[in-house]
Amino acid sequence: MAKRFFIAGLLLITGNLMAAEGTKDPCSVLKTGPGIETIVVLPDTQFDVQPGTYFNFMNQTHWIVKNKDLYNIKYVILVGDIQNDNSDEQWKAAREAMAVLDGQVPYAVTGGNHDYGTKGSGDTRQTLMSDYFRTEEFKASPCYGGLYETNSIENSYHLFSLGNQKIMILNLEWGPRDAVVAWANQVVSQHPECRVILNTHAYLYYDNTRYDWAKYGDTQIWSPKWAKHYKLAENVEAAGGINDGEDLWQKLVSRYPNFFLTLNGHVLVDGLARLESKGAGGSTVNQVLVNYQWPMYDKKGGQGYLRIMQFLPDGKTIFNASYSPSLDEYRTDDQNQFVLTNSPALGIRLMETYLKDAGTVTPQPNPAFDPAQYRPEAIGAQKGGLKVAGAAKAGTPASSAAVGGWLASGSTCTLETAAGALVVNSTGGDPYFSVQKLTAVPGGPFTIRLRMKSDSSGAALVYYNKPFGKDHTVGFPVEHDGQWHEYEAAIPAPNLDALRLDPSTAPGRIEIDWIRIEKDAGTVVQEWTF
Repeated sequence: MAKRFFIAGLLLITGNLMAAEGTKDPCSVLKTGPGIETIVVLPDTQFDVQPGTYFNFMNQTHWIVKNKDLYNIKYVILVGDIQNDNSDEQWKAAREAMAVLDGQVPYAVTGGNHDYGTKGSGDTRQTLMSDYFRTEEFKASPCYGGLYETNSIENSYHLFSLGNQKIMILNLEWGPRDAVVAWANQVVSQHPECRVILNTHAYLYYDNTRYDWAKYGDTQIWSPKWAKHYKLAENVEAAGGINDGEDLWQKLVSRYPNFFLTLNGHVLVDGLARLESKGAGGSTVNQVLVNYQWPMYDKKGGQGYLRIMQFLPDGKTIFNASYSPSLDEYRTDDQNQFVLTNSPALGIRLMETYLKDAGTVTPQPNPAFDPAQYRPEAIGAQKGGLKVAGAAKAGTPASSAAVGGWLASGSTCTLETAAGALVVNSTGGDPYFSVQKLTAVPGGPFTIRLRMKSDSSGAALVYYNKPFGKDHTVGFPVEHDGQWHEYEAAIPAPNLDALRLDPSTAPGRIEIDWIRIEKDAGTVVQEWTF
């Protein structure tokens, strides 16, 4: 059966490719010229992995390779529902179609509901995606940025450039988990030089609003939180949390001035929508839904339409066109052919501009700094031995003193104790404190648990083992409602010698009752009470 599938598909592909190649100028609507760069979006291809329409998928990728130089195609983005039933046969078909791009044009993928669960029903988070789009292949790409999970491609980020502007494509799974959203905050905050494109399957609805279960409930059908349709949503806690479009806007996109574009598929009816919103610092975020799946397109898998986004040299203009290599046709109505405007333009040093406008004090390089003389283990040490104040008195700031072994970053927060709690007074956007000389604890992996309340904002991060860096970091979302909550995060390390806690990403007051390091079945190996 599988052999007949691919033979039939090959016959269809050959005939249609010949027709497309026989057209002298298949894309007269598109622009060419110095400085014009292109991103191609592949909307839900779930029906184009099937025998009757597989030629559409192949025509799309062959057209991209054929025209990559003419239109300066920099990236291809798949918005999820790459196939339909989470089966080996369909994943194989999808991978073979995308293999046409290997070594030719880099591409980014994310999962949709049909890419998960039993027969593509989205009832669980099980997927074969990483069996066919293997992480090893993406790690070998010069555009590879990083992964949320080492052996899974479901949550990833890619780095490349449009003109002189560094770009990040941030790909998040279907109904992203809370921990994934925390990781995404971490990734974006660590790359202030990048303008960011969010690629996730369910974000914008066909009526130009974001998916917002709290506001609209099941009146926005196909929501990832719709338990009647998606069994995964029956137990949100077991699912690790489920975040819809409005959640992602509030918890991620709106918080950073460098987001400028979101892309999603998933939604039916006409499968087209746009929304312009103002993010941090007043930057414009263009949010785009594109799904040519059906039924407006004769129920034939969209007839092979692509969304083609051309970035013009002014850094402001994104020209959008919709073209089918199989039909050699455009859709030129205002839902399919239009212009988006970046504000500010790509190429502006956005984060630096935002910090200047906000009046934020930023550290300046020290011309006398000698890296060869830098000794992090000597921080806080003075001639004649380590001299630090004793335990801080309740209510007394101790930014330069150790509190229970924890040292604050003097520029972004201070520490004190009050009413039996460690009080973190955050004065900037990156408060953190650390234990630099933790007695080595073997026998991991570990879990860090803490009881905390906060009126700040942003996700929390835990850095473990020196030197602190993004490869040794875990995160978790925080309820900044001024109430006590318990949090935990898994630390996948065989031993621990240092910890750093970043409890928020903004000014505010954070109180911590206790911090524990546990292993095995809740065995406490280290505890701090205040």
